[in-house]
Amino acid sequence: MTIAKAEASQFQLDQKGQVLFQKTANNPVPGTPIAQLEKGEHILKPVVKITTEMSDEDAQKTQDWVMSYIGETLEYLKIINECPETHPAPVREICKVMGDTLGTCHRSKVQDYINELDEEARALIRSFKIKLGPILVFLPALTKPKSVRLRALLWSLWNGKDLPATVPADGAVSVTVNPEEIDKDYYRAISYPVFGPRAIRIDMLDRVLNEIYETAEQGKFQAQHKMAEWLGCSIEDLYAILSAMGHVHIKGEGEKKEPEKKDSEEKADDAPQTEEKSEDKPEGDVKPELDMFYLKKGQAHKPRQAGGARPSKSQEKPQRTKKPNKKGKGGKPKPRMVSNAPAPKPEDSPFAILEQLKKGQGK
Repeated sequence: MTIAKAEASQFQLDQKGQVLFQKTANNPVPGTPIAQLEKGEHILKPVVKITTEMSDEDAQKTQDWVMSYIGETLEYLKIINECPETHPAPVREICKVMGDTLGTCHRSKVQDYINELDEEARALIRSFKIKLGPILVFLPALTKPKSVRLRALLWSLWNGKDLPATVPADGAVSVTVNPEEIDKDYYRAISYPVFGPRAIRIDMLDRVLNEIYETAEQGKFQAQHKMAEWLGCSIEDLYAILSAMGHVHIKGEGEKKEPEKKDSEEKADDAPQTEEKSEDKPEGDVKPELDMFYLKKGQAHKPRQAGGARPSKSQEKPQRTKKPNKKGKGGKPKPRMVSNAPAPKPEDSPFAILEQLKKGQGK
């Protein structure tokens, strides 16, 4: 069987940038190297250098498979890279930056274009599956392991780095790194931006960011145990990550904060205390409260819009109370007087008596 007539499943791309071909269809064993990827004119368009003798038809088939594999694995990245010229300029510019950075960039890099987006343009951004996060702009669809590995390869080729590139284990939510020794641009490009001592998968990072802005009040928020669970890290690392985001750590405030006592609890405190056995009250059930943080400067808390953070208590509008009407309208109803006396007879009314007097004078 010639390469030109082979099925797509007979080709593979390894982390060294080699294209492998398996002569036997449906054979899961990797085949032999037939080509090597090299830097091309664009990060998404590497050069396919044929490394074995083959016909022009076979070479074209190999080239087509590589470009098809990139297009299918990084589908939405390919779509935004082909943004129509008819789209508004801010949309085109954001798509260009996203294409050049493999689908993840710092928001500050496109903030000017974001400010120019009207309602229709924002709908186009959403159609491209681009998420405008508070810190990073990214494509959530690219967090799958296959997409992460391919972008690691393409970024390394484009930037002249050694292969194979170091990538997090498939599905890892975060990995420990040394911020002084690694390339942060690389980790951001593969959807694992670095904050503090960890490279964090961007969808989980976004989950933590949403929680921060949902719970923040009066420019402050409290770190939560579930944030550390989402990020797969220790509390110490969580504090370092939040600080690396630009939030200011208020050390020790979480320990000082105590939950308010309810009336029933206050009564229980006044009652005589009896010694409890250790097995009746197991230790470790209640987690200690974590420290507070000031929100990053320039990220002041705002009233909740669609999908935004909720307003703080100080920002909520006070309830209007109706002023009592001076005339008594709208106020409490006046009491009605009810008499128990028998109903007056018609002949006893003043008008009947006056009529009788007139008749008496006329006689």
